[in-house]
Amino acid sequence: MNPLVSISCVTYNHAPFIRECLDSFLIQKTNFEFEIIIHDDASTDGTQEIILEYASKYPQIIFPLLQTENQYSRGMNVIAPHFNYPRCKGKYIAFCEGDDYWTNEQKLQKQIDFLESNLDYSMCFHSSKILQQVKNVVKEFPKVEDREYKTDEIFLKWLIPSASIVFRSDILDERIKSKRLVGGDRVLTLLCAEKGKVMGMSDEMSAYRIHSGGISFVRIKNLKVQLYIKYIGHFKYLGENFKKISPKLIALKIVDNCMTIFLYYAKKGNPIAIKYLFLAFYYRPDLLWKGLLKPFKRK
Repeated sequence: MNPLVSISCVTYNHAPFIRECLDSFLIQKTNFEFEIIIHDDASTDGTQEIILEYASKYPQIIFPLLQTENQYSRGMNVIAPHFNYPRCKGKYIAFCEGDDYWTNEQKLQKQIDFLESNLDYSMCFHSSKILQQVKNVVKEFPKVEDREYKTDEIFLKWLIPSASIVFRSDILDERIKSKRLVGGDRVLTLLCAEKGKVMGMSDEMSAYRIHSGGISFVRIKNLKVQLYIKYIGHFKYLGENFKKISPKLIALKIVDNCMTIFLYYAKKGNPIAIKYLFLAFYYRPDLLWKGLLKPFKRK
């Protein structure tokens, strides 16, 4: 087998969703070969058994790596760069987590046709819908336009559904493996924007799922202050290693996180709140003149 595309899928306790995800890969209609590279992070809900079932049916396409010890709990915040990408044989890599899925059987063909015809583009992505299963609501991501997207735009806003990403595998480097990173998909898009152009497609061809077991739901429902603290280091790392990102935007992100942490601790009467207030002023001293409670003017 000589796959043109490797599909990278990471899973953890996705038993209710993984069949729909894998089926959406297998129904792709393409004029090229593709492989499915799966990493499961020691699921305990039967996800691994389902993956093995599919791998036994499609041994020439599906290649699983099933952990017996959870790597995320050991401090491995970015899974795919360590365990999936090194196993990918394709010229291109498509990304989709095990609780998301694709909604168009022509998805891969459309994106590969574009990248094969536009060698100056390192990545393309497309529109997606959001399934909020807890509320039983379907809505749309911010609409993707048919145009090029720039580095600062990608950095500042949550624009790119992870299940929509297809990129050239030769752009990968060690920067996306750092333990200082909180997550990997947005960093990957910044790497692509640094090494080439990034194209958006308006076609809706994937679904992003928000459910009670997903990390997005946890972040929405509970203030995980330790996560916001980690994000400060995350953004510092991006500022040090991705020079195409505006330093002002890096500072803005750090300040946003500092103020969230400050308010969290201040409400609890914890004096550590002052540390994060001073850190916010260090990165944006102009805040001293604008007042603590006034909205920040984003530049």
